[in-house]
Amino acid sequence: MAATGIILITNLSFVQAQTKTNFGIITEQKVIDVTKVSGKLIFKRTKKEITDAEVFFICKSKYIKTTTDKNGNFILEIPNELIEKKNVLYFDFEKLNNETYNNLDRKPSNVMNGDIYENTSIIFLKNEQIKEKEIQIDSQHSYIGGVSIMSETPPDYYYFNGKSISERKFEKLKKENPNYQYFFFKNKEAEVISKKSYLNDLQLLYSN
Repeated sequence: MAATGIILITNLSFVQAQTKTNFGIITEQKVIDVTKVSGKLIFKRTKKEITDAEVFFICKSKYIKTTTDKNGNFILEIPNELIEKKNVLYFDFEKLNNETYNNLDRKPSNVMNGDIYENTSIIFLKNEQIKEKEIQIDSQHSYIGGVSIMSETPPDYYYFNGKSISERKFEKLKKENPNYQYFFFKNKEAEVISKKSYLNDLQLLYSN
């Protein structure tokens, strides 16, 4: 999947912060540098825009989320302090796919025709500026996987709110808190987020 459809623009954004003092609550405006990331999601098979898709900017310590509008467009405002040399955008279609599967009026052949979207990740560089292009999303049913054989299995890594924890603690937190945001990554995306070059997979859990 080519990293197309991303527009990176540095902006100043105003955020409000409240401070409690002996004289009451004081509201302050702070200026932060942000990078706007925007694009358009298109279903590769039909060339139609994908609406209500979840779009995530993901780093180890936190994530920033938005959804595509009725025309498949999205915009994320990312604090510059979170932008690294390489960065990951993740497009999640679990909710849309579940709606399709649960639609009793849907013809079974539609699934084979490719109306089930493939979750997709793309990597973009800090200074990358790609304008007026689209991100084409494939169907799960057009995906052909492969098997890789390694002489030594690299380790798995587990992070909760950016902190490395054991697999046991991770699975316990995940089970006890089904509302927490969970991500699973392999390959280049896992390396970019974890900043580790030798790992099998990366699992992330966020309470916020």
